Amino acid sequence: MKSEKKCIDDFLTLGRYGFITILLIELVMIIVCGNFLFMVFGGADVKITQCDTEIPSNFTNSSTDFCASFEQQQCTSLTLDYEFYSINAEWLLICDEGQLVKQSTSYQMLGLIIGSVFWGRIADLYGRKVPMIICLIFCGSFGFASAFSPNLIVFTALRTIVSFFTIGAGVIANTFYGELLPSKHRLWLAFLLSWSPNFVIVAAIAYFTQTWRLLIVFISSISVPATLLIWYMSETPHFLMRRGKLTKAILTIQRFYRIDGKEVDMVKLKEVFFEEQKMDMENNEKSYSFLHLFCTPKFIGYSIALCFCCFELSIISYSMLFNLDKVSGSL
Repeated sequence: MKSEKKCIDDFLTLGRYGFITILLIELVMIIVCGNFLFMVFGGADVKITQCDTEIPSNFTNSSTDFCASFEQQQCTSLTLDYEFYSINAEWLLICDEGQLVKQSTSYQMLGLIIGSVFWGRIADLYGRKVPMIICLIFCGSFGFASAFSPNLIVFTALRTIVSFFTIGAGVIANTFYGELLPSKHRLWLAFLLSWSPNFVIVAAIAYFTQTWRLLIVFISSISVPATLLIWYMSETPHFLMRRGKLTKAILTIQRFYRIDGKEVDMVKLKEVFFEEQKMDMENNEKSYSFLHLFCTPKFIGYSIALCFCCFELSIISYSMLFNLDKVSGSL
């Protein structure tokens, strides 16, 4: 009976190396979610509950009257109400000046947009490991620096840079997920290593830190173990294979099995790699870019439909996340 044809994915196992990969992706997801959600807490709304001033006859103790007195610099002392000690509370970015914080959030989202395009291409050209290390180091470094920002301008600039490197780590982590974990385990891992459970984790971290500076420090510090893990890991065999580094790709699989304490069928492994290399040469495989998403009418239709769906989803998500002060309930 003829044996079933194998591919590179069939040699991936969920052993020790697989769990190291899962741990790395989870740490990266906390970093990505933490920095993405940071302004939900770091830019949380603050309300004035008391403004000691000479009370005019038409003063009604409403938030509008308190803000009017504050903006006219008539408040001798303030009592603020907030769930999380945000930059709004520390720098008194309240009432109309609260819009400056919303603008800061928008600038930070530009860093995400640019980074998502840039780092995906970089990972395709130069591999997954080195770009991931760069993203984690700079994400952590600029994150720590932003925790000591003296004003909103410096804060916005540093957080925009953090966003640029954060999304890079997230994009490359998805590639690690697809190229280092066995296909038969990817479905249940997709639920575990996704945004939703990590939103809960980040909210819990914010609950215990309670201040924006401490929240940044905590999220940024996770970059240290994540960087050490990716430094220990190898480049993915898929990338090495596409770059024609067949020997390195085979040695990488051997390292996986050695860490897992298992034996690999070297004869079969080499057959699979040489077969896939032969197929790549026959198909004259080339590198593709974003322009190829619009190379045929059908691709144009698919791309526009997908972009529209993602755009609508982002509008809904962002409008809710960064305006939670308009929604009843607790952060």
